[in-house]
Amino acid sequence: MQKIVEITKNRSLLEEFNSVKGSKNQQAFENFARQVAMVVASVVKGNLRVIEEVTDQAGDNQAVAALREATKRALEMMVQLSNVPEDELFKICLDFWHHLCVEIQNNPRHQRDQATVVGMDFYGVLHGSFMSSQVYPEVLAQVEQIMVDCMVKPKEVLVVIDDNGEAVEEVFDDTETISVYETMRETLVYLTNIDKVGVDRVIQSRLDRITQDKSYFSFDRLNKLCWALGSISGCMSPDEESKFVVTVIKELLNLCEKTSGKSNKALVAADIMYVVG
Repeated sequence: MQKIVEITKNRSLLEEFNSVKGSKNQQAFENFARQVAMVVASVVKGNLRVIEEVTDQAGDNQAVAALREATKRALEMMVQLSNVPEDELFKICLDFWHHLCVEIQNNPRHQRDQATVVGMDFYGVLHGSFMSSQVYPEVLAQVEQIMVDCMVKPKEVLVVIDDNGEAVEEVFDDTETISVYETMRETLVYLTNIDKVGVDRVIQSRLDRITQDKSYFSFDRLNKLCWALGSISGCMSPDEESKFVVTVIKELLNLCEKTSGKSNKALVAADIMYVVG
């Protein structure tokens, strides 16, 4: 980990990508980024339980302090790399976040009686260990945003925009995209189980911005948001889900009324049907 920090000179890897984007160095950086992601993911995944136990040790121990700092830096790197728009790199990061969420949800040191978890936020679900209180909340809040903002098209969605900007039906047989969607869906479900309040907040904030900020609005962002919302169906209590979906549908219906063009209205209508269905 220290070697990676030395190579990157402690700079943000996302900033590094943006600095070489479109240049002859972009491919070299992407290759480097994939190697970094694989190394960090492998080390953290293979030693997560040990990391959690050791970083909980009390006292002024330099080795523990170094491990805490290295772990925080490693997860920060994975967040940065998840935001680099490169498909193979994203798959590596996605697999890591899926593994991390499974471990957090299934690890006994993070579990409470499920009856006490319903309706609580992240801090109500996890115990007060170092990783739970000082690392996971901030990291997973960013992962929630990544999952919502980058959600890929599920198999059920058949209405898309063609090269001419028209809404058309599509025969969906992209098995790779289906696989990525399923992993993203499962990850977002785990995130919702861990931090329902946080996921709700991300979805609502994105919806508010899409419907209120014309400079931010795009059908691509709207589609991804609705696909993300549809993917966590059943994760909330029936009353909570009904209330949340009704709020979303109202805003989407208002957006549909304000949208001009038959094709555009058809796209918004398709998103509404996906959320409802």
